[in-house]
Amino acid sequence: MIYVKKIKEIIFWFMYKFLLKMVSSNYDEPELNSDLQESSNGVEESIWFFCSTIGELNACSSFIDKKYAKTKIVFITDRIFYKDSFLDKYPNASVLEVKSESSNIESILNRYSPQEFYICEIPCSPNDAPCRFPYEVLRAIKKSGAKIYIINGWLYQYEPACMQDKIERFLFSRYYIQMFDGITVQAESVKDFLVEKGADKDRICVTGNMKFDALYNQKIYTRDNVSEFLIKQLSKTKHVVVAGCLINEFEYEQVAKAFSEVLMVFPDAVFVFAPRHPEKQDQLNFIEKILNENNLTYEFKSKITNLVDFNKKVLVLDTLGELKVFYSVGAVCYVGRDHNILEPLFLNKKVIVPEGWNNQYPSYPVFDIVNKKGLVTVHKEKELGNDLITLMQSGSQNFDINKALVALSGVTERNEKFFKSIDSEIGS
Repeated sequence: MIYVKKIKEIIFWFMYKFLLKMVSSNYDEPELNSDLQESSNGVEESIWFFCSTIGELNACSSFIDKKYAKTKIVFITDRIFYKDSFLDKYPNASVLEVKSESSNIESILNRYSPQEFYICEIPCSPNDAPCRFPYEVLRAIKKSGAKIYIINGWLYQYEPACMQDKIERFLFSRYYIQMFDGITVQAESVKDFLVEKGADKDRICVTGNMKFDALYNQKIYTRDNVSEFLIKQLSKTKHVVVAGCLINEFEYEQVAKAFSEVLMVFPDAVFVFAPRHPEKQDQLNFIEKILNENNLTYEFKSKITNLVDFNKKVLVLDTLGELKVFYSVGAVCYVGRDHNILEPLFLNKKVIVPEGWNNQYPSYPVFDIVNKKGLVTVHKEKELGNDLITLMQSGSQNFDINKALVALSGVTERNEKFFKSIDSEIGS
């Protein structure tokens, strides 16, 4: 039966390659764009992780930390602009970009063969999530002999974005899921879906959300002298509002308007304005337009080179990987819809978020838990300014986030225990 399944997968694979060349004259095979250097013996043992963004890396960092302490770590990402953020956290790691140019996957694997490969959170199913991880890459890694796993798995259940994705999902959904030696997921609903799609129920385990562990051990550090200088300045200011993970033009407008309202009550207030995608210039242009329309003086962090007093009302955080350290100086922290609210909470900050969270996002179970515990303020569309003012007028937090969420920790340990049992079963 296993032999028949392998033969079918091989047949589907050649069909897939043929179909892609038929439907797309400019199709190129995926490439791992490498900056790795040749090791002295020609082969370097390593452990690989696929992290689409800094969000997945941070979420799984408590697990990655333990591997990083013992061996060479290689990250694969489909968003290479996060490379500097990855290396800030793991300076001795290497970063590969999944591209669509020429096929060099096998040559990279031959030189830097992974002993283990982990997908961090997404995708649990082909083309399910907002990232690009070709089946061909997973197939090549499996063929190299690495043990492959998913950690902290979550489902978005996105529709295929293009014809190639549709073909890939149609032919390989079951093979993709069955390729993993072990899978850990955040919720029973994710496990049920994957088992229904073909995962071995004995090779998949619900361990909870690793974000809770990652944030218990979070470290606050500044990237450069400018950030260090700004943090010192802002920490001396009583009324700082940090708005992070802002996702679209509507939210930019809403937050800028709320800032203006706060200034009417607290004229000494300073704001940090952090878009979710600062790499998109059109978004930064719109932010500049909105701040000008609201008569808010501002400066982009990337343009600050001199260590002089910051005398603007808004610091636009147009750099990657620095939001956490700026949360640390906020009197109140606003977090955009469907994003990570744990970072400011674990810094014991007052946190406010918009309503209408999407229960298909991995951030939702965390939001649901902390909201039911009364640890965040949820504002309605036109009430953000008033709610920010109310929070700034109130006293300090009257709860300990670590005590409130202690029952949700221990996820990393459960992951390690499960994978150890899988390794014993398949042979280390």
